[in-house]
Amino acid sequence: MNSFSASDAAFSGFRFIGRQPMTVLIWASVIFGFELVYGGLLVGFGGGQLSMIQAMQETNRTDPAMALAMLPKVGFISLVSLMGWLAIAAVMSAAAYRGALEPEAHRGRAFLHLGGDEFRMAVLIVLWIALALGYGFLVLFVCLLVGALGMALPSLLYYLFLAVVFAAGVCAVIYPLVRLSLSMPMTLRDRHLRLLESWKPTRGQSWPLLGAYLLSAVLFVVVVFAAWAVVAVIAGIVVASSGLSLSGLFSADTSSLAAFFAPTTIIAALLNALTFAAGVAILTGPVSAAYLVLIEPAADGPEPLGAGEPAAVSA
Repeated sequence: MNSFSASDAAFSGFRFIGRQPMTVLIWASVIFGFELVYGGLLVGFGGGQLSMIQAMQETNRTDPAMALAMLPKVGFISLVSLMGWLAIAAVMSAAAYRGALEPEAHRGRAFLHLGGDEFRMAVLIVLWIALALGYGFLVLFVCLLVGALGMALPSLLYYLFLAVVFAAGVCAVIYPLVRLSLSMPMTLRDRHLRLLESWKPTRGQSWPLLGAYLLSAVLFVVVVFAAWAVVAVIAGIVVASSGLSLSGLFSADTSSLAAFFAPTTIIAALLNALTFAAGVAILTGPVSAAYLVLIEPAADGPEPLGAGEPAAVSA
């Protein structure tokens, strides 16, 4: 079985951004437009429920039971909001994997489409969430049950026992997620849903895959913190010099359309869009690199992402 370099794969998303900066900027512009149009529609037609959602989130910190009782009143607008973000996540994910796996077949369109690939990607995301939540709750239940069995142990041994149980639970959750992590590129390339099929080709590659994913996630977090640190400094200078309030920069005001489309909200939406677009490239890069090495070896197809210019791949 082929192996791949975790460190090399972790930087593949950055190399994609370096090769395709205009593509990432186009993605950011699409996300930016989506945020403003979609957010404006939500505020215009469901502003009252949005305010209730914010109140529910604040109540949840102090009284989870009351927050749960408020859920039916905001269920519809919450569902609409989730559907919107599911759609944009599916479109962007498909574009990212298409750009990494089929660069020549879709050149000139920033790899963006609306069709069967995006629909399958949306269904796969829903299945992933359902699988992760269901399996996560199962692991949590087992860990709580096993942890309760050690309550008779002395205090020090009990805490050590809980640490072991917790570590085992984390590994039990992460391991299958890593083994199934190639489901998205497989779904895109095969034009069929592939939820469990990546288990076999990832056998023996769990540690390199996990290392690549963790490193890319850490790098992305560093990029986000660096970007927002610059914004915070600029915001501080603006506040100190003009006395303007920049609260909308960190939390959109959904009380009215005029408040929502304030300059600070637009700036925040632009920064979020740039971060989202860069994150899509950075976080999907290692997955694409793993797919190209483990499922489409260089001898039979394109070379791994980041090892030079992308090779042409037939659609």
